[in-house]
Amino acid sequence: MRKNLITVFNDKAAEFVEQLSDNIKITGVADLLIHKPVITCSHVCEELVTKFSGTSLVPTLTFIDPCGYKGLSLELIRSVTKDFGCDCVFFFNYNRINMALENETVDENMIAVFGANGLEALRRKLNRVLGESQREVMIVEGLKQPLLGVGLEYILGYQVKHRSQKRTSHYIVFASKNFLGYDIMKDIMYKACSSVNAWNEKIGFDPSHRDYNYSLPLQLPKVDLQSQLLGNFKGVTLSFEDLYRQHTTSTPYVRKHYREALMDLERIGKLTMDPPYDKRPSRNGKKTLADHVLISFPSHTGSEE
Repeated sequence: MRKNLITVFNDKAAEFVEQLSDNIKITGVADLLIHKPVITCSHVCEELVTKFSGTSLVPTLTFIDPCGYKGLSLELIRSVTKDFGCDCVFFFNYNRINMALENETVDENMIAVFGANGLEALRRKLNRVLGESQREVMIVEGLKQPLLGVGLEYILGYQVKHRSQKRTSHYIVFASKNFLGYDIMKDIMYKACSSVNAWNEKIGFDPSHRDYNYSLPLQLPKVDLQSQLLGNFKGVTLSFEDLYRQHTTSTPYVRKHYREALMDLERIGKLTMDPPYDKRPSRNGKKTLADHVLISFPSHTGSEE
């Protein structure tokens, strides 16, 4: 990878650029790269968006970290994800944007993020919302829709809470047109938030928790996933890989959750697999469920008999 990796860093603050340059030198990593890091000092502006829009990018992962929300725009995200193999991670300052949505003097910045029609629709929805948790769901959904509109089908949000306040600070958002990138990033985000509780219902980080994760009842999420699978794939036979690709984008769960849920259903006779449980190999004392294994769901559940 060091022969092909190209890194470009930019910040509008000269002191941060100098500090970054010094830190890169201290690590010694740059000496291992064929292409030395490029560090620039400039504002994120329309000219930069125009430059990216008119340039064919090699497979690129772009990280956008605005100061507050200024500089973050749907057009910037689109411009750096338009080409093959290009993904984007950006800092979504939920706390600041939540307040800005009530301030018409910064409408230009909000339109850049949500789009003019999207902002209008979001504000109408928020006028009918009473609770803060429901408001947060609406705002995150309001962000998701314009991303889908520019072809970014695979979206992940890593929620980060305040250290001393029980509310959301920001999200780290990943957006891609490619399932493979989504799958890799989802596993990375999950590992960054999970601990002994393997069935977290949210991907995120809460510094006020001793184990730094969102702990919800262990069994309920698994039962819910199992119910979804039995209902969504009723009467269907498909491989584990196809099932996972079709279903995972609507859940916070990764491959190991699906394997555990499906093997539990197999053991109690709710579905069948080919090859079956006793014909599949074991690893570390546990039966495996490979991507190619075929899973057959009944055309009706026990409750319908």
